[in-house]
Amino acid sequence: YVPPEHTGTRFLFDLIDTNGHPTRNGTGVLFATDPRHPGVNGTVCDDGFDHVAATVICREMGYSCAEGWSIGSNSDFLNAQQIVIDNLHCAHKDQPFTNCSYNSEHNCAHSEDISLRCDRMCDFSFKMIDYTGAATNNASGLLIASKIGTDKEGTVCDDNFNGAEALAVCRMMNYSCAASWSKRVMWPIQDTLPIMLDDVQCNIGATDFTDDCLWRTINNCRHSEDIYLSCGCIHDKYTFKTVGIDGSPTTNGSGLLIATEIEASNGTKRAGTVCDDSFSDTTATTICKLMGFSCSVLWESVGDRNSLYSTVQEQHEIVLDNVECEEDAEGTGHCSYSVEPNCKHVEDILLFCGTAEQCNKPAFTFYTVDRDNQRTTNGSGLLIASRSFYQGVGGTVCDDNFNSASAALVCREMNYTCSVGWHAGTHWDLQVDYDITLDNVMCGPNNQSFADCSYDIQHNCGHSEDVFLSCANDCTY
Repeated sequence: YVPPEHTGTRFLFDLIDTNGHPTRNGTGVLFATDPRHPGVNGTVCDDGFDHVAATVICREMGYSCAEGWSIGSNSDFLNAQQIVIDNLHCAHKDQPFTNCSYNSEHNCAHSEDISLRCDRMCDFSFKMIDYTGAATNNASGLLIASKIGTDKEGTVCDDNFNGAEALAVCRMMNYSCAASWSKRVMWPIQDTLPIMLDDVQCNIGATDFTDDCLWRTINNCRHSEDIYLSCGCIHDKYTFKTVGIDGSPTTNGSGLLIATEIEASNGTKRAGTVCDDSFSDTTATTICKLMGFSCSVLWESVGDRNSLYSTVQEQHEIVLDNVECEEDAEGTGHCSYSVEPNCKHVEDILLFCGTAEQCNKPAFTFYTVDRDNQRTTNGSGLLIASRSFYQGVGGTVCDDNFNSASAALVCREMNYTCSVGWHAGTHWDLQVDYDITLDNVMCGPNNQSFADCSYDIQHNCGHSEDVFLSCANDCTY
């Protein structure tokens, strides 16, 4: 790689055939001429060439957009030409070529010459169809791109297609959010359609496909890469509630999370559990806010609690997977999700929501108990971590990654000044009556509260790893 050495040069561009004759259909080998220096003209190497450079050059020639490019044209005429531009880089498609950088010296062969396809009609509309080819009315289906002003339409390849692209396309179809997208061959109708777009790339927050996105109509895809898209905000399509172990709705926002469709699909409103894949604190808080609470105090997958909820779980399918909300989601924010889960019920979400007052309190409180299961007043004994808003249920703390800094901070959480020691082991029969609530507790010496520590609420421990802690207010030893 040679760093680009030129900027500010005004080249004239044309598209030619392999015999050097100008084409007039927007397609041909790219030929560059420097009007300031007679004899400096020739082809353009593909090193560094991308969507942005293609668009800039097409616009320099009076076209509106670049639909794609290829390499490898071969002829005696082309092989006799100079290669005048290499490592071309343009930062933005709306800037002129004089803002681009390039090398005049190259390490290319003519097999790398750029052939470009430009067009003056660049607007696309989108729709989703079902297996018959009819437009869907449920905001989901095979994504079809139609070139406005023509009868050309076809599928969209998944290359580079991600969240920004899904959201831009959904917004063009008057939806506020993109729910999910995937690639697959599912219906015979796909084989009757061309692949219309490839390498779709949109700016974050794109609102106009032509202005904010780049794409190619030349593709290297198969229909197994066709995009299936679902649009719509999660709060427009689902309601949420929590239920207890008997299946009854809870009023405190704590329990097994159940999602229910607002509008029926296939004649029935689907209702079921939510899988923990991609689930996060932000997602938990978003759903709690949709349920009228202020935050998520805690969430976890059912895991070892499966036996408690097994009856109600068996009555429900898993309806949502990969629910993932944006960091700034405020309860009506954008969340992506899948309606085709690949989960088991042990991955169902247990959610614990809190009021504004509860959200300012710690998720866990700590205390110690003696061999008779009575709370101690001297800060010494078996360490119990209690989930503040889960019916007061407490459990032991596993010693994995537990250290002196963790011990000292937990003692401060219990209003003692310091820790005078800790150890792990099985000493009392009562230990087996508790769940193990926390694992991999890691606190640093500069942490101010337990909220600053990291921990896991799923564990791989036995009670022989339970933490016994001794706290004190006299730390002058």
